[in-house]
Amino acid sequence: MTENEDTNTFEISRRKTLAALGTIGAASAGAGLGTSAWFNDTENFEGNTLTAGSLDLKVDWEEHYYDGSAGEDFVSWIGAAERVPDGSQAFPMTATGALPRATVSEGDVTAFMQATAVEANPDEDGDNLVDGGPYDEVNDETDGQWDVIACEDYPDPDALERPMIEIEDLKPGDFGEVTFSLHLCDNPGYVWMTGELLEADENGVTEPEGADPAEIDDLVELLDVVQTSLWYDEDCDNQADGEETVIFENLSLRSALDLLSGTDPGLPLKPQFVDSEPNGEVDNPLVGPGTCSTESTFDTEHTTGDVVTVDEEEVEISGNPKCGEFGLEEVIKVESEDLPGDGNTDVYTTTYGDIEITQKGQTIQWRTDSSPDGEFNEAEDGFCMSKVAVKGGQSGGNVYSYDNDNGNDNFDDDAEAELSSGETEEWLETPTGQDISHISFCVDPEYTGSNGNGGNGEEENGECFENSTTQCIGFEWWVPADTGNEIQSDRAVFDLGFYTEQCRHNDGSGTQVSEGNSS
Repeated sequence: MTENEDTNTFEISRRKTLAALGTIGAASAGAGLGTSAWFNDTENFEGNTLTAGSLDLKVDWEEHYYDGSAGEDFVSWIGAAERVPDGSQAFPMTATGALPRATVSEGDVTAFMQATAVEANPDEDGDNLVDGGPYDEVNDETDGQWDVIACEDYPDPDALERPMIEIEDLKPGDFGEVTFSLHLCDNPGYVWMTGELLEADENGVTEPEGADPAEIDDLVELLDVVQTSLWYDEDCDNQADGEETVIFENLSLRSALDLLSGTDPGLPLKPQFVDSEPNGEVDNPLVGPGTCSTESTFDTEHTTGDVVTVDEEEVEISGNPKCGEFGLEEVIKVESEDLPGDGNTDVYTTTYGDIEITQKGQTIQWRTDSSPDGEFNEAEDGFCMSKVAVKGGQSGGNVYSYDNDNGNDNFDDDAEAELSSGETEEWLETPTGQDISHISFCVDPEYTGSNGNGGNGEEENGECFENSTTQCIGFEWWVPADTGNEIQSDRAVFDLGFYTEQCRHNDGSGTQVSEGNSS
């Protein structure tokens, strides 16, 4: 749904298919196929005042995998239409919708997690459960204080084997999870999560695969079948408890890695630390719906020239108005040629959700949802678009505001801006009615529930992680149990990683990683 009751419209004149985000995916399935993944962390110091070694990101991790063997004594399966029994935990933990699921009695969950632990680091005792930190209390059910490792004593990830999600015979109904524990030493820093597809191959087509109606030639269906979720694991127990903050959920591997790789340097993470106590308070979700800001800071009056009034001060806006000039974030910039074309509808994925744009003649209508999965869901509350900047011609651009205090409450009722109207529809246009060159969609991150400033000082592009604190990120994947033969022999390899840079002398937008300057 849109952020206001009216449909937002504006004029366009040229089109082209919008270049999609890079398609990447991972995890493999089928008989005898191989899937591997590893993580890396990168530290970039170019342009900063610190020297290498004074900003240090340490990462430990613990991985679980269920393939129907280890831990099967604890598992009961329910059908797609059945409810999860009271007193039971469903797996996959974050899956939604109607699908067969495994269930484990709450009293057996700890034993099930121990049985399905396949790899951890550090793991000196070889039990596949990570040593130290908050994990020992959760997995060993001990009392008292956590056995917390000092930040400087964590091993350097570059000296460890990478966590490998490496499945050679993935089958429908398999699921797994890995929780990364981040420790930022020495100085506060911004942290991003990254992802990259390394390999994807059908590895030929088996006879049953070729006979499956869902099989498409030259398409690695595995990337679209495998589902994923990412969340802030507050108590670092490798479990999603339903109250922890979700970053994204139920995205295909292809869409999830599109999201992780779609912006440089990656998907910004927000501080929700695990210090010495589990189940701390959580705020500032990364992705989700929100309400529009009505703060006067973002109110504008518009003219057809290059001057836009912000509050009561006249601010000279360049011939190309930008979201940042209003203290907002550009969620997406769409060139006129990149719009869908007459009679067509396209969906554009952002880190806040999807934007659906429909073109009808010279009219564009748009609306938002809250799931960045490339498939518009009209049942979801959309994220708020605070401004739309329409650029075209030599006279600058018009900036249209949502719910400002100047008496112009809606995008399509902004009397100070150039507005054209037809018998049944209205649309926005450039100052002089010339062809549109591009359209910028602007959000106020504080009101979208996304990766904005929130309560974290004045940084506009991200939030600083304090040093000497712990943040756990859970990543779950699964192959729906009702998947057919179309994934047989498919193979994909992908990286998961983290990137950090110091907060001081940086704005959280991410600097360019240069060759020879990473670790």
